[in-house]
Amino acid sequence: MPALSGRGASALWVTLLTAASTATTLALGCATPFPSLAALAAVHMRRRGGIALLLLAWAASQFVGFFVLGFPRDGRTLGWG
Repeated sequence: MPALSGRGASALWVTLLTAASTATTLALGCATPFPSLAALAAVHMRRRGGIALLLLAWAASQFVGFFVLGFPRDGRTLGWG
C-alpha cells in the first residue's frame, strides 16, 4: 500500500478529527474538544490544514447543535456559538 502524500495525510487528519468532533458533539451535546484538536493540529499538520480542521470542526459542531440536537435559535444562543 503506497504512503499518503503530505496533502493526502492532511486531508485524512482533517476528515477523521472532524468526524470525531462531530461524534463527540452528538454524544455530549456540543462539547467539542477544541483545545485538543488545536494541539493535534499543531503537532501533526501544517498551519493551513490546522486552521481548516478547526473551522470545519466548529462548523460541524454548530450544524449538529442547531439542526440535529435542536438548540434554540435566539440571539443568546447564536452569540455563544
